[in-house]
Amino acid sequence: MKLLIILLGLTLTFDCYGQRTSDEKEISKAVTSFYVWYIGTTKNRKYSQYVKGVKDEQGKTKLETTEYFKRLDSLGVIGQEFIDSEKKRMQPCSDFLKTVPWTEFSTADDFPYEDQCDFLYYYYWTYGQEPHDNVEVLKVTIEKQKATAETNIYFGDTKSNGDKVIVRLTKQKGKWWITKIEQ
Repeated sequence: MKLLIILLGLTLTFDCYGQRTSDEKEISKAVTSFYVWYIGTTKNRKYSQYVKGVKDEQGKTKLETTEYFKRLDSLGVIGQEFIDSEKKRMQPCSDFLKTVPWTEFSTADDFPYEDQCDFLYYYYWTYGQEPHDNVEVLKVTIEKQKATAETNIYFGDTKSNGDKVIVRLTKQKGKWWITKIEQ
């Protein structure tokens, strides 16, 4: 019985009445703010302005991500672990594009670099080529300084046609930071 009470004390989740702790509210707000920003960038086509191929000084193609990382930082909810993993995820594409002449890249049809740079051709954090419309945090689970937010990103007003994603967060210096997103 004591073990059960201890385990329940270590793991906080939304209860069926919807009462949430301040940590759960902060986590939901962090996740929602990320997805509201991301969905907004996909709907108004700004994401392609944040991550794109550009011409470098040698006439080759360069992966330009400066604005993307500035935008992530400006959200105030993205942890360094997330930033580091994003840079690592994009590095193979960046390395590859350095070998591609700009004239070839800028006139390419369809998705010729999909194997090396898949995120240039679809919305990475919503897992598709169609922009989603809304986000809903379904459940938050907290274990000490780590949390998981089960999230639904969906089209229109129909929550049942959404895609489930798991957002992981870590609490550092009293604030929750997004560290990982997975499907």
